[in-house]
Amino acid sequence: MKPVRTVQRRPIRRKGQLLLASGALLILAVCLYLLTRPAAVTNDTTTEDAADLTLIDRDESQLARVTVSPKRSDAYALVWQEDRLKLDGDPDYPLREENMKVLAYYVTHLTADTVVATLDDAQDDELSEFGLSPAVCAADVVLSTGETYTIALGNAAPMDEVRYYARVSGDRRVFTVTSDVMDAINVPFYALHSVTRPAIDGDLVDRITISESVDFQAERLDSGWMMTRPASFPLDGTAMSALLTALGNIRFSTWTAEDSMENRAQYGLTSPVATLSLDFAASVVTVPNEEGETLTFHLPESNITILQGGAYSETADYYLYNGDIMTGTVVTFSFLRNFDWRTMLAATPFAYELNNLSAVDVDAVGKSARYRVRYTERVLPNNALETDENGNILYDLRVSAEGRTVTAEAFSAYYASLRALSGASLLDVPWTPSGDAVPSAQITVTPENGEHPLELALYPSEDGRLYLTIDGAAILTVPAAWAEAVSAFP
Repeated sequence: MKPVRTVQRRPIRRKGQLLLASGALLILAVCLYLLTRPAAVTNDTTTEDAADLTLIDRDESQLARVTVSPKRSDAYALVWQEDRLKLDGDPDYPLREENMKVLAYYVTHLTADTVVATLDDAQDDELSEFGLSPAVCAADVVLSTGETYTIALGNAAPMDEVRYYARVSGDRRVFTVTSDVMDAINVPFYALHSVTRPAIDGDLVDRITISESVDFQAERLDSGWMMTRPASFPLDGTAMSALLTALGNIRFSTWTAEDSMENRAQYGLTSPVATLSLDFAASVVTVPNEEGETLTFHLPESNITILQGGAYSETADYYLYNGDIMTGTVVTFSFLRNFDWRTMLAATPFAYELNNLSAVDVDAVGKSARYRVRYTERVLPNNALETDENGNILYDLRVSAEGRTVTAEAFSAYYASLRALSGASLLDVPWTPSGDAVPSAQITVTPENGEHPLELALYPSEDGRLYLTIDGAAILTVPAAWAEAVSAFP
């Protein structure tokens, strides 16, 4: 057995006894003061147990009625019908379903983060310090059981994370709750209306037209996008991909009014700032069902048109779409507000790649050439097709020029030199040649499928440069050396 050390208690001297007695009396006096003093506001920011801070916990199906008094609009009442909230007196009003679900949840399930104060009846004036008298917003709730209560929300609390002061009727405490609660309850009436969301699939867009603010139109070709207004010119693939992504991300914020001539005038839509028109190709969509079978849907050609109106605020504008006037943020529609087709142009007017050619026809001063281009499969001695390491069939480029053979290397170098031409300058307005204008050189580039050949021509300009026309109109001038490069064919 281990030895146990004992400590002898020292005798308490009389002086020490007096000190202990005095201390005990002091402690007793403090306790009596704390128990008998008037109640006051306490800034207790310690978090109680989660169970203690569950203020409301009811089944949503018990919700009978909720009257919301938001900060930015008149109060409105919602009633619970057919397992959802509907506008009292107008059950067919198109409410935003997601808003209704969130509101129904938070008025029946409310949990606080902290208790910041406890008040008595004589201190209700202290509520103004928390923005609770009057409240920033409130929800008066009636349950099917007959129970009623009010949730009041106040100012933002000075915390690292956004929190708001809150009270529940019948409870003398002031709490903090998350911003989700404020977002759910402080919803003005005009924001309740459901908002139509355009279903834009960039892969199905065939034509894009932007008018009013600019004059722009682009069409999708097999080889890529081609601007057709204000003049013909190939468009950059990366820039077009970004534009199509922006189109697919179009969202409207809040509903404002139905379309009418009066409302168009009120919201700046009689003479729109801009009009966006999207044409969609007919398509076939296949979707698997639950049994694994493939369902096929044939979608006809269609169009979506969106009009931009006046400013709603510094951060949003009015838009007309599908019979509804709505607001949209300047961030979402920045592509339309700041659209400039000059930033969309491809680096070269010779848009078709070498492996997408069927013909190149050149007419220069005093000479011309007609090239026919084709690719043939490489055949091995055993008559099998030669492939690369990935199994792709390998092809050889064959070029002929009016019956004579031209080496693939020579033609490839010539066409590469055309695609590398630089020094172009944008014109302020498109230029078209007069009827008697004579081009310095003409070149027609036809893609493999024979559709949409590019008709390019070079015309002398007054400053010694050349107008570059595509399909009869020019938006660029180029150096005079371009004519020499076009005529330097093999």
